Amino acid sequence: MRDNFQGIGWFARKSPDPHPTIDFYRDVMGLPGIRGRAYSQMFWVGDTTVLWVSIGGTRPPVYTDRSQAPLIPVFRCHGIQTTIDRLTAAGVTFINDFRPEPYNRLAYFLDPSGNVTGLQERSRESPRPQDREAWRRWDAGETRVEGLPPLPPDIQELGWVVLRVTDLARSTAFYRDVVGFPLVHERPGGAMFSLGETVLMDIQPGGEPQPPFADRKDANNCVIMRVHGLDELADEMAAKGVQFVNPPFDGSGRLAYFTDPDGILWGLQERLPGSPRPEDIEAERRWAARAH
Repeated sequence: MRDNFQGIGWFARKSPDPHPTIDFYRDVMGLPGIRGRAYSQMFWVGDTTVLWVSIGGTRPPVYTDRSQAPLIPVFRCHGIQTTIDRLTAAGVTFINDFRPEPYNRLAYFLDPSGNVTGLQERSRESPRPQDREAWRRWDAGETRVEGLPPLPPDIQELGWVVLRVTDLARSTAFYRDVVGFPLVHERPGGAMFSLGETVLMDIQPGGEPQPPFADRKDANNCVIMRVHGLDELADEMAAKGVQFVNPPFDGSGRLAYFTDPDGILWGLQERLPGSPRPEDIEAERRWAARAH
């Protein structure tokens, strides 16, 4: 990971009517809510990552397969059948079958906003370093963060982000050479990047260009990275031709939002020093340890 990046900090999901989606992730998925307002709720989803559901965006098309969604969060599960069963019992619509694949089992469903969310259980025999480290943390009981409530017993973390792109070679070069994510695996049908710690991004072909956004609030889904030295990073990326929807501004810290070659929205956030939020305190602790 380049010096400015620490890792994924937030996955933002917008909906014109966020309340059913907020209720779903709290009451059906069982994710612990950590902060909320009238039309917004943040859920802890492992390590120093937050799922942020709030008002905005548009109603997506009716997805009937995971390949139709441009950007999908995927949760790392243990005992995935338990997760599938409890969601199915609550009336959740799954859009892909649950056939096992080498080293893993996958399932994808629609939340009340109509957006796609994934579940994945990786085998202990997986050769990926991120999976081995995730299993080590799970076995050692190192998945808690002080001050945050526990996740459900079958969910460890938000472990992957899946992107569908129009030109695999172009997107691979963009994320590797322009953004600076470490490329950990490349194959004929996709490329895998590290988003820090045990989180991976899988880009796959078959996507469609996204309509241009006038503001970050227009996007249904957005990955926001924890960074340090945001203004310097944004200047460097802009010099390489990256299009910023929202140039650096002050909010909950310092933020900026840009799009990739297909128009998929990404965010950068540098938290203010001394933030009292438990996930920020833990992120700063890990950053200091990395620096030494």
